[in-house]
Amino acid sequence: MKNLIYSETASLDERLDDYDPFDLNEISQYHPEGCSCRVCQEEDTEIIGRDDRKLIRSTTHTPFRYICHVEIDRSSGPEPGRTGTLIGPKTVLTAGHCIWDESNDQKENLKKVKIRVIPGRYGAFEPLPTSKAVHLEVAKGYDKTKGGSALDYGILHLKEPLGTYIGYWSLNYKKWPKDPRGVSILNGPLPFAPSSGKLKLNIAGYPVDKPSWDHQYRGNYTYWDYDRAIALKAGMLHYLNDTYQGHSGSPVWLKRSKWKGGRVLVGIHVAGTSKGNRAVFLSKSVREFIAKNVK
Repeated sequence: MKNLIYSETASLDERLDDYDPFDLNEISQYHPEGCSCRVCQEEDTEIIGRDDRKLIRSTTHTPFRYICHVEIDRSSGPEPGRTGTLIGPKTVLTAGHCIWDESNDQKENLKKVKIRVIPGRYGAFEPLPTSKAVHLEVAKGYDKTKGGSALDYGILHLKEPLGTYIGYWSLNYKKWPKDPRGVSILNGPLPFAPSSGKLKLNIAGYPVDKPSWDHQYRGNYTYWDYDRAIALKAGMLHYLNDTYQGHSGSPVWLKRSKWKGGRVLVGIHVAGTSKGNRAVFLSKSVREFIAKNVK
């Protein structure tokens, strides 16, 4: 069983509810045997031991207000299951496979699908301004065989400058109103080796298995977890934080003093197994991609 350390919750007592009366084991009472919904058809392979994810109730607080639900609307209706992060006034960072059309092995065609970005979503409640995506960029060399790899990252450009009002993770250290700690995107080495056991990471996004008490809007709530990194190899940061389908594109960050970057964005969650989950590490090449495409 993991030893969860709640450092990030010290100033968030009113936001995090440590008691969740609903458990994955209770899902059967909400779904009949043989249910064909997306959640029931996807195998949970990213929960490591006990599920330690916590529901974020006050999603308009930092840094959760920067974390977006990415909703793709096809002819069959809107799809849950994607997360992104504001990194500029009109820019959202996500996993490449979140904006990739696998059937045609190309990025989503915005003439055929609509993509809406919803910061701080809480079920049916959308407390902050939203915007549609007007342009997509994916890492050079990415294709459907590269999902979960170091090339699995991309950017959405928005019609509306949501970040100007909401705030965002910035390439350089930046403070926003009511966020005295501030935020930044990693520029240089990590403070501890991932294999040392000292590097503690946060992740938050919109998993499709939660919550069990709102079937209609499952996948539209922010869940957060805090645990340790275990390795950095081949451009991928590995960790023990619990995730699920829908967390793809979620920000992975560490909490430092404002003199050392504040909440430092270090990765983009893309995949995982029951032994460890992983993110694209924000290396020099990824940072250069961000700098080139941020708006």
